[in-house]
Amino acid sequence: MRTRTIIAWIVGIAIFVWIGRALYLNWHKISFEELEFNYVFLILSALFHICGFILMSITWKYTMLFLGQNIGFTHSLEILSLTRLGRYLPGKVWFAMGRAYFAKAKGIPQRTVYVSIVLEVILQFWAAILLFFATGAPASGEGIDINLYILGAVLLVSLVLIHPAVFNRLVNVILKRLKRQTIDFSLTIPKILALLVMFFLIFAFHGCGFLFLIRSFYPLALAEFPVMVSIFAVAWVIGFMSFITPAGLGVREGALSLLLTNHVPAGIGIIAALLSRIWLTVIEVFLFLLFVRKLKGYL
Repeated sequence: MRTRTIIAWIVGIAIFVWIGRALYLNWHKISFEELEFNYVFLILSALFHICGFILMSITWKYTMLFLGQNIGFTHSLEILSLTRLGRYLPGKVWFAMGRAYFAKAKGIPQRTVYVSIVLEVILQFWAAILLFFATGAPASGEGIDINLYILGAVLLVSLVLIHPAVFNRLVNVILKRLKRQTIDFSLTIPKILALLVMFFLIFAFHGCGFLFLIRSFYPLALAEFPVMVSIFAVAWVIGFMSFITPAGLGVREGALSLLLTNHVPAGIGIIAALLSRIWLTVIEVFLFLLFVRKLKGYL
């Protein structure tokens, strides 16, 4: 574990050094006369991100309901707000363990919570991939055309995956790989689609928050909204797939800055990527502090 932690620090530092070097090399290309701070857009950014987190709590509530466990919206919001910062701890499991531990205090079986988290991860990945192929060409650059055969294959796989017999088995296979107890459940196609739509909306809220964050200091066109949603979703997936750095620290920022290259100057893209991490963390800390007085009820 210590070796992995050391590697995580080395990789994280190396990525931020690379980002810093890129910012230094592109600093002179930034047209500072175009930059103008707008606190209204910054407030809008915070509100959209908070709406995304609130919708995440609603989505988890319904996920648990579909799994046969009824948890109130208030408790769902409190638990997610109090455990979300666990993603920044090495190992990528502390937020899940924290959520399961806190939910247990409300009479929710821990194994059901782990199933809900696996469902959450699968559906977030699925939503992000579909969003990428919906606005993939602008997010990847003008020189890349979407291959209709690949798009068709993705949609075909989605149709297969959405079948309850396949989807429910996939969840239990992942649980076995994680050495967690499997659970008998059956999500119907309407329920899977309902959750998938919710994750689309979650990415839409966060993508809007990301757009307004950039807009708060750089004149990014509001028409870029679909692209920003796609970029945010893809960067989230890339960051989550980083099993070394906690919460995809550095990896997500690198992905964001690269994906933004075709839409804003390189220096602005790097600044936006770094500010996005800081801004989201500030909002997560705010939500934690908002509910920290409820912490005793879960311990």
